[in-house]
Amino acid sequence: GISANTEFHHRIRAFQWAAYQAVLDDKDRVRQANIPRIVMQWRVFYDLQPWIQHEQNPLPAEHDLHGLIQRIYDSAEQLPQGLEKQLKKQNMLYWVADKVSRLFSNYMVYRGFCQQGCEGVCQCQSNWLAVWGQQKRLNLKQQIYTPKNFASEEEKQAALEIYAFTQAQAEELEQWQSWLWSHIFHADFKKMQEIDQQFWQALGDPENPNACINKLPKQLVIFTLLDLPPSQLLFIRRLAQYMDIFILHYNPSQEYWADMVDPKWKLNMDARIKSRFIREMESQNKTVSDDDITAYIKKYNGEFNADMRESHHPLLTRFGKQARDHFSLLAALSSGDEGEWYDLFPEEEPQHLLGKIQSDVLNLVEPVAQAYDLDPADESLQIHVCHSSLRQLEVLKDRLIAWLGQDDSRQASDILVLSPKLKEQESLIRSVFAAPPSERDLYQKGQQKAQQNQATLGHQLTQDSVYLPIQIAGISSLDIHNAWRAVVGRIALVQGRFSFEEFGDWLSLAATQQRYALNLNNIERMNELLANAGFKRGLDAEHLKRSLSADDQDYRFSLKFALDRLALGVAVPEHCVVQHTLSYAGVQSSDFELIFKLIQIYQDFAQRRDWLIQHELGQAKTVEYWLKQLMQDLSEFQDAGVDVLASVFSLVQKHDRMLTLASYFDAQPGQDLRHLSLPLDYILQEISAQLETQLEQASPSGAITFSQIGAIRPLPYKLIVMLNLDNGVFPSRDQQLAFDLMQLLKPQLGDRSRIEDDQGAFLDS
Repeated sequence: GISANTEFHHRIRAFQWAAYQAVLDDKDRVRQANIPRIVMQWRVFYDLQPWIQHEQNPLPAEHDLHGLIQRIYDSAEQLPQGLEKQLKKQNMLYWVADKVSRLFSNYMVYRGFCQQGCEGVCQCQSNWLAVWGQQKRLNLKQQIYTPKNFASEEEKQAALEIYAFTQAQAEELEQWQSWLWSHIFHADFKKMQEIDQQFWQALGDPENPNACINKLPKQLVIFTLLDLPPSQLLFIRRLAQYMDIFILHYNPSQEYWADMVDPKWKLNMDARIKSRFIREMESQNKTVSDDDITAYIKKYNGEFNADMRESHHPLLTRFGKQARDHFSLLAALSSGDEGEWYDLFPEEEPQHLLGKIQSDVLNLVEPVAQAYDLDPADESLQIHVCHSSLRQLEVLKDRLIAWLGQDDSRQASDILVLSPKLKEQESLIRSVFAAPPSERDLYQKGQQKAQQNQATLGHQLTQDSVYLPIQIAGISSLDIHNAWRAVVGRIALVQGRFSFEEFGDWLSLAATQQRYALNLNNIERMNELLANAGFKRGLDAEHLKRSLSADDQDYRFSLKFALDRLALGVAVPEHCVVQHTLSYAGVQSSDFELIFKLIQIYQDFAQRRDWLIQHELGQAKTVEYWLKQLMQDLSEFQDAGVDVLASVFSLVQKHDRMLTLASYFDAQPGQDLRHLSLPLDYILQEISAQLETQLEQASPSGAITFSQIGAIRPLPYKLIVMLNLDNGVFPSRDQQLAFDLMQLLKPQLGDRSRIEDDQGAFLDS
């Protein structure tokens, strides 16, 4: 039960760079080479920004980037010239920079390594980045599926049109992607490759390694492979010559199934073979019987290892494509030349329906109709059809209470609940599985109910006492999000109408109250004073000018208008006009401090009124400046006791460190990222996105664990529930990268697919 001297890495790539850092003496050079994705995004934005400052696209039509830049101009074409149009172009460019940074991060892992051990410059067609680094183009025709085996002339024509469209789209994408890679990132990627070469040189010959081997851990254990890029497997195989490496691979079947195919794919293939055979026979004026067709298909399949390419179990081959590809890559290690291979599979007779299905998948037994006994008492596999997400959760709670009550040995920690879109369901989950009310709440509720119906009260208290402890894994707590809203509110609210209701919501946030030392009674009185003093919308006259027409000069009913009346009410406690301002006579002596705090809050908002648009006003600030300002604002709230913001502060600090590191090592003149200016809005978006994307950090809890499907797998829970497997929701189709050439061209063994990820997680569960 004790684990010590253990370091955990979330990905093989993370360990890879940790190994470089441990072995190589020049630590700064290793840090320089490992460029974070966000820095890549900022650099794309920084380099392309000058080309969107004009009224029309300044690039000539023959320039490789013309199509991409024109797309940005087209996105804002319908807007009039001015601030709004420039903002639209800028937003589009930042979106493009985000997608490009994610694309190139993927390409570096999956399309940036030599597969054949080329001498000198790599010539592998799959090594796209080496080709682009030489400012050459890929042979796209070799990497696009060539249409063949048509059933009819119409099918042939349609397939050729799809082929031509795919090729044109791929050529357009490659044109600007290859330019961006060769001009911005090729030199950096070469540094990464040099670090890798120096690493292997430092370790020395496998037969006689150098002392650097002692800087590496004694052993490495890899388990639950959700992605296995061939480049990282190659790194692991080479490293295994120097240290012990254990790969614990979860395999759903104990049989060899690396060549098995999806049954739907097999049916389509057989149909094409049949159509081609019939056309050949008809061209020779020969009659074709069903027996002839069957014999031909059997002969054809026999020449292509048909037994291995059958499905055998459709659940496995339909949902396990990613696991099959990983198994195919690892099967190369089974010869014994590089280590020992152990098969460790359970030997248990199935005791129920779910066990029978699992046994069939394990042993590749093809399902047969009527072979499964459907016993009403068998609850191993249950399907509940509900009309909404809320109803699913209500049914789930009832079923979990019943399940836990059937056996005293069952615990809440034995239950795992999975959902494809956990974040969207968070509020419903917290509502249905809400914590029990406090004794004070129960007492107050009891006093009210007692006046109505004593019998109903007793029933209600009994219902409320049923409580199931839950933990939503991988989701930032609501307290953190609300505290971050309080910080950002002082910056962002002024960009809208700044209504009385919006300001009241911001005031009621717990972090706001802590920062300004307020309580609920104070907030209620503040809202009452502001409403009576006439606050409707707008911060002040300057703020209202942005949204009102030039002829409309009625700047009343703003926050400052109400505060002027309240402040005058403190000095002149009568209902009278002083210097064109009508004083508010309802101010009490106990309100003086509250009015002072409201003035302080107004000043804080006024100080930040232009932060989000300074870039467009010609007062651009650097990313470093904005990060310092955010850290200062966060510290202001933390000093007031808002401790939950510590994780947000560390995120901002992390961005600051990455920027400092990238700019410190950037030797190219004129490209110091310290001088990179970005609108503050984009930096806020990045931090908010980082808070949202913590699903991968999910871990089991001591309560009922709710998790994103695929984040916790495959652990032996006694009860696993899957929610929201609705068509269109699961498998997820909204995570595909825009502009991705890997989606257009032929896939390679080891490529990762989000759709297949979700399906594989379902199969594991």
